[in-house]
Amino acid sequence: MKVGIVEYFNGSAPHLDAELLLEGYAMLKSIVCDFLALGASVKTILDRRLERCCELGSAEVVWSSGFGEFERELKILSQSVDYMLLIAPEHLLPTFLERLGSAESLNSSPDSIRAASDKCRLAQRLGEAGLDLPEYACFEADATLAEVRSFCMEAGYPVAVKPAVGAGCEGLSLVRCEEELEAAYRKACRIDPNGKVVVQKWCEGLAASVSLIVSDEAILPLSLNRQIVKVGAFNGNSAYLGGVVPLPHPLAEESFKAASKAVGAFKGLRGYVGVDVILADKVLVLEVNPRLTVSYLGLSRVLDGSVARLMVDREYMLSKRSIGFKGYVSFVKALLPSSAKVDGREVVCSPLDAKRCFLLAQAGSYVDSLRRLKAIINSLGAEVEVADLSA
Repeated sequence: MKVGIVEYFNGSAPHLDAELLLEGYAMLKSIVCDFLALGASVKTILDRRLERCCELGSAEVVWSSGFGEFERELKILSQSVDYMLLIAPEHLLPTFLERLGSAESLNSSPDSIRAASDKCRLAQRLGEAGLDLPEYACFEADATLAEVRSFCMEAGYPVAVKPAVGAGCEGLSLVRCEEELEAAYRKACRIDPNGKVVVQKWCEGLAASVSLIVSDEAILPLSLNRQIVKVGAFNGNSAYLGGVVPLPHPLAEESFKAASKAVGAFKGLRGYVGVDVILADKVLVLEVNPRLTVSYLGLSRVLDGSVARLMVDREYMLSKRSIGFKGYVSFVKALLPSSAKVDGREVVCSPLDAKRCFLLAQAGSYVDSLRRLKAIINSLGAEVEVADLSA
């Protein structure tokens, strides 16, 4: 079995951004290792500027210099393998997929990606499916600030302001009062390619996600994951910082049902899909991510069985009645001091800057994995942006 796996930022390096490269490389390395363990022959594309830093086992690497060469190599690669998986932001992924060769795609269809990644269309579709979600409004590029203020006054502060299309937490702001609204709204407008913005009532609760494998015949929830996120104000940054997989929670089964219903609202989703939720007094669905997500960094290490096999073996996927785990894994973004010695600890570093990394800790319980992670952070003298890593 020949599999092509390509991650956009590490393959084309359009921006030498250590954070984007770190998240992309963490996903790429994890899924490549899974397919190699399955016995597959894996091929990928990496930007030549990252040549000294990447370690992808026995995977064959095609080195690229510049975006034009990346596009050419991507098309060639997709014509030489049996399966193709592309990891990229949702607003770019459909166009790339439409240019690929004859390999069987392990991604969702381009149309379903476009539908699920537009937060305006998504919220409407989720509401029609009967799912609980925060009160929201979608504003087109020609909306006036008075219209936005009116919704916020009616919904009540605080609110979350974010672009209708964007990668991860890009352009997201927490707005606590009217004085902060205009700057947050303008920031979100700049990120969205069409200037569309979504404003949601802020709901307190635990940030989480559900990882699923989807085929034309079935939807299989794999895990509920804790998300460690930083939500900044209009003059700050919002970011995904890490997580814990799996997350034991009283609302786990309800989360699986809600996520499955959310995925089922879109025809053409397949392969790995993540659904972001807030766990409060009930499950609130926020977003559907029709692509590999960073939670896979943890899932690949503790799932009892291979996600890679679930992606390519239809009969195996359909036969799974239950999912088991080999413990729990906690992980967080960190900045290591130059003197840090990481021997014996699991670390995934940015291929651009070896001091920017994910630190990981695995244990037999949820609490112990977090305790071990905190101990590793302290022993290395690492800097993290997480205020609280308690259970």
